Amino acid sequence: MAIEKAFSIQAAPATIWDALWSELREGERDSFSVEQSNWPKLLSLKVDLNGMQALITYRITGEGTQSEASAILEPLSRRYPIYQALTFGHFRTNYEMLLV
Repeated sequence: MAIEKAFSIQAAPATIWDALWSELREGERDSFSVEQSNWPKLLSLKVDLNGMQALITYRITGEGTQSEASAILEPLSRRYPIYQALTFGHFRTNYEMLLV
């Protein structure tokens, strides 16, 4: 049930990576853990989204000042499918908006 969004960004992969790390430094340390890191191409985080665990993986490809960044969110909670069913699929929309 992974949700993926991809973006074309006019910036070098290292610049995008640095922006992600900058955002993490401003966040609450208890709300995420770094699961995998490979500068500047891959960053995987386990996050707590209001009691729902999820894995967010960022993949960054590109050269020079043109890159593509994709974000994949994988809900880890067993409650996610139940919420999906109860909200007629609208719960997924919240996760999609989170990635954007």
